[in-house]
Amino acid sequence: MSDEKESNEKRLTKKSTYHHLRVHYLVITLIYAVGAFIGYEILSRPESQSTLVTLLSSGAILATFGSAIGAIGLIWQTDLHERVRLNVDILYRDILEQESPWRRWPFLPRSAKRRLLNGDQHVLKLSNPEVPLDVGTHVIRIHLPTVMQDYFDLPLFANFWPLFRFRSSAHTVFGRKKKNEKNDETGLSPSDEYMAYECMFDIWSAILKFRVSRYIIHIGSGFTIFGALLAGFYAATFV
Repeated sequence: MSDEKESNEKRLTKKSTYHHLRVHYLVITLIYAVGAFIGYEILSRPESQSTLVTLLSSGAILATFGSAIGAIGLIWQTDLHERVRLNVDILYRDILEQESPWRRWPFLPRSAKRRLLNGDQHVLKLSNPEVPLDVGTHVIRIHLPTVMQDYFDLPLFANFWPLFRFRSSAHTVFGRKKKNEKNDETGLSPSDEYMAYECMFDIWSAILKFRVSRYIIHIGSGFTIFGALLAGFYAATFV
């Protein structure tokens, strides 16, 4: 009975841990499904298949449109990624003043399990550091992303929503504290707490926009891929 209960707890823990990744993959799947549907609706129309030239032109227009959308998303994504990297560097060096900042090695997965030749299991679980932030009534702990993989591995709204929700109350608390009084739970002075909060808020705001820009790229890719594939398919069967 206890083994069954422990097994259920493990399944529940895993489900809650990777729920955000399943949502992310579901959104991507829906984006490509919509791209395929739109491509089919456009290229399957009789007016699009009136002649071979018209068919290929319609496919080329759809693919070009998708490429333009993807290019816009890519430009936006690049700027946001650079902003996150700069903010992480500022947080480590100027606010937290850490000489040896933690950073994730991108080649290591978030979690992995491998069975060795001797029958043992090698279990790997990666945890990003959490930045404690005082919001008055309690202290929230927000994950600190360091590489692009963290933008998707770490839960987005579980980190962004508390920062957004308690921002006003946190500012009120910082203003009421003595100037040089350090917080026992965060180890920071009020000015550093304010800077850390704003830095983390900007980091996760940029990651939210980064995720949106990545979805825009997928939208463009969907139009480009299915525009080219369906145009080629109909051209091959064109009579």
